[in-house]
Amino acid sequence: MKGLEGEEESTFYEPIKKNRVDFFRQVPASVDSSKQKVLKEDCQLFSKLFISCQSRECDLKEFFRHENQSHPAALSDGGKLHTCQKSHLTTILESQVTTPEAEPDADTIIIDGAALQNSLPPRSSKTFKSMQCSMSFLQYKHTLSSTREQTLCLMSTAI
Repeated sequence: MKGLEGEEESTFYEPIKKNRVDFFRQVPASVDSSKQKVLKEDCQLFSKLFISCQSRECDLKEFFRHENQSHPAALSDGGKLHTCQKSHLTTILESQVTTPEAEPDADTIIIDGAALQNSLPPRSSKTFKSMQCSMSFLQYKHTLSSTREQTLCLMSTAI
């Protein structure tokens, strides 16, 4: 055949090389351009709202109280929440809370039994009833009630 003189001969049963031509594949939009588009739209919306608020003599403090985005930019990226480690949150929350120096005087203590059960290791207990009768549960309950006149342990049951 003319035009195929330099090519190797192949048999009928030899596989043909696959051509990878991308006819219908779409180029994904870059993240930077989509963020810029959202920022431009927010800027335009903000400017229109601000001008209309000034022309109608609205309260500017009330205007700035409202968000103009469906998702807060400080907490999410296009509706997807930012992730962080719990240890970062605990340091922030602990700085906001002041713990009392001394325990308040009280005659009665109320223990959340379900929370107490979940805080103690299960060891050999197979049911909640056997866990309530376990030594670790009773010892912890006794240490809490030793300084009080009355101790209430509330347990919830599923119906």
